[in-house]
Amino acid sequence: LLAPFSADFLIVAGGGGGGASNCAGAGHDGGGGGAGGFKSSFSTPTSATPLTINTTFPVTVGGGGAGGPGPGRGRGTTGANSVFNSITSNGGGGGGGSTTPTTPGSAGGSGGGAGTSGAATGTGGSASPPGQGNAGGNSSPQSGGGGGGAGAAGTTGQDGGAGFGTGGVGLENSITGSPVFYAGGGGGGANGGCYPDSERNAGVAGGNGGGGRGSVPGPSPFSTPRAGENGTDNTGGGGSVTNPPGPGAAGGQGGPGIVVVRVPADANVSEAISVTPGTNTFTTLACGAGVATFTVTGTLVLSK
Repeated sequence: LLAPFSADFLIVAGGGGGGASNCAGAGHDGGGGGAGGFKSSFSTPTSATPLTINTTFPVTVGGGGAGGPGPGRGRGTTGANSVFNSITSNGGGGGGGSTTPTTPGSAGGSGGGAGTSGAATGTGGSASPPGQGNAGGNSSPQSGGGGGGAGAAGTTGQDGGAGFGTGGVGLENSITGSPVFYAGGGGGGANGGCYPDSERNAGVAGGNGGGGRGSVPGPSPFSTPRAGENGTDNTGGGGSVTNPPGPGAAGGQGGPGIVVVRVPADANVSEAISVTPGTNTFTTLACGAGVATFTVTGTLVLSK
């Protein structure tokens, strides 16, 4: 028995909520939520974390931020932090809203994309603290910026049907034994009158890794509702933007984060590990490594 021994980890925080759009006028579009901060020691240069037998480790899984309130055309809420063994990943920044005071995206693990209130554009939120993700995209007069992702920044909104503020791509990680993308940014909103039907129907791509797909409304008088998407559960993906046929609707919610702890086979402690509550899981891979997966806040118990 190795005591202490080192275990690999993946810690992804909750994604930021998307900003609210206002379809009562062209060019009032929210920004996509930033992805939750991403930290991992598995197949990265980051060192594994030391663990000690006969210890209970609290695990916090950060929830996704709420979308910006529709009536106020407000900014999305920043996601909550995820924490394990004193290692913290920071929640993704909320996407900017569609009124002048709220257009900048918020800083976070990855920054939220900026919103636009027409002539007044905004700046995407920064990745803060650095090293967990990327910045959100800036807005243009007719398109919100995409939320930043763990693997790339959100893109800047474009005018005149030239493109969208897409969410930044997440990062792939195989700590669970299978490759999965985590922490993609949410797609921003766009002025539907500038885009052909095929592009409006497809919406604004969120980043691979759970970023919600943003929506583009039908052409004036904006009679066709376009629902945005929430970030995918337990990926830390950013929320997107919903464009309704009325004067405003809330942005999509950010996806909750995840914490994964991988114990090496040579530690010989798989039989001594338990997790709580029951929605969290512990499995042993064919290679002998043990994997504790936390989709909700709980505890990792090592007792032998």
